[in-house]
Amino acid sequence: MTYQLLPLDPTPGGFDPSKSPSELNEVKASKGDAPAPPRERTVLEKHCDFFDPDGDGVIWPWDTFFGFWVLGYALPICIFAAFAIHIPFSWPTQPHFPIPDLFWRIYIDRLIKHGSDTGAYDHEGGFDQVAFDKIFKRNAKTRPDALTGRELFDLVRRNRVMYDPFGCSAAAFEWLAVYLLLWPADNLFRKDDIKKLYDGRLFYEVAYMQKQKGRFTPPGWHATVMGTKKR
Repeated sequence: MTYQLLPLDPTPGGFDPSKSPSELNEVKASKGDAPAPPRERTVLEKHCDFFDPDGDGVIWPWDTFFGFWVLGYALPICIFAAFAIHIPFSWPTQPHFPIPDLFWRIYIDRLIKHGSDTGAYDHEGGFDQVAFDKIFKRNAKTRPDALTGRELFDLVRRNRVMYDPFGCSAAAFEWLAVYLLLWPADNLFRKDDIKKLYDGRLFYEVAYMQKQKGRFTPPGWHATVMGTKKR
């Protein structure tokens, strides 16, 4: 008597942790099953959507370059940001990980967060209001609803994790970029603005203001800059 082993799904219920939600829906559709309803986008994904002007879920290095450009950054910073963001963050988001992508693309639905951060993003990319409030409770000494430039520096220093040079460097670059983006005349980085930064709304506001000042809008970025892109 012989037995034929039937192929099994990777885990009970057919869930394959290596596939993104969109890929799982495609598999279900091919089997004749009804696809699962679209999941709600995480706050981390919304934060990065600004840099995806065509809305295909993929951020190319030149998307990041032009994204920084329409936000008002100088040309050298735009070039540096494209390399500093895509070289380390592209690889972990690849659909066929650990195979790298020669174009350094970042797939938004596979985003991960780095260490030595504020904790305002949880491990699923959601927004942690308690951790966000703690940023100001621990660091805001001048005003309870704002941080000074010095307090931003202290925030980065306090969040450092031992043996995490990449996370520390990434956090320092991100908050330096925030400093240059807002550059408040009174040196106060307000809580409302920081919260809008986490969910990406601030990017659209700043890009629109830069447009009003005469900043050149690259082809394909008009809807994003004018705030009419579907989000």
